[in-house]
Amino acid sequence: MNDLKFTSAGDFLKSQEPVKQFIAAMDNSGGSAGGVLDLYDREWDEKNKMERIHEFRLRMMSAPEFTSDNIFGAILYKDSVERGAVDVLDKKCIRSIIKIDENLLSAYLETKLNKFQGQYILKVTPPEKPNLYEYFTFLKNAKVVFLSGGYSTKEACKRMSRNRGVSASFSRALSEGLKYPQSDKEFNDVIDSNIRKIVLASG
Repeated sequence: MNDLKFTSAGDFLKSQEPVKQFIAAMDNSGGSAGGVLDLYDREWDEKNKMERIHEFRLRMMSAPEFTSDNIFGAILYKDSVERGAVDVLDKKCIRSIIKIDENLLSAYLETKLNKFQGQYILKVTPPEKPNLYEYFTFLKNAKVVFLSGGYSTKEACKRMSRNRGVSASFSRALSEGLKYPQSDKEFNDVIDSNIRKIVLASG
């Protein structure tokens, strides 16, 4: 059973119409940062890994397609907030979202939503059955987004496009193919391509 992650959503929920934007999941904690840096081909140790994951995120944020036209907001881990990522996103008119995790059983989901005050995002793995979460796309105070679930960018986008009224909150699919030794042009070409694919599949 999938864990559901609740995050304050704000303006992302004002319209239930298809949204050609997505949320960049950039909230790697100390536990996951090392694996991300390994995929990025960046050496690290326990003392510098959070600094290096922050440098990686800033490089991603500097890409030409990393704009408010494509990206509604970025989910940040507290370390990124403390290192100034919010200011970087503000300059690009991209919202900063601080993640709040809460594990739920699906049988109690509706009760939990009725008690929860405010707006929120339901972040789930793309289901095998298309439109499994369609009911929740009609809630005025909720937005359904898919994480990439370990799938490739191509597969994650394919699975998302089969579902109505959902957007993406991708991490691995967003950063797929990005490597530390790449030139800035090579790096930007890869992430810009990933962003365009995700935007096309959203909504």
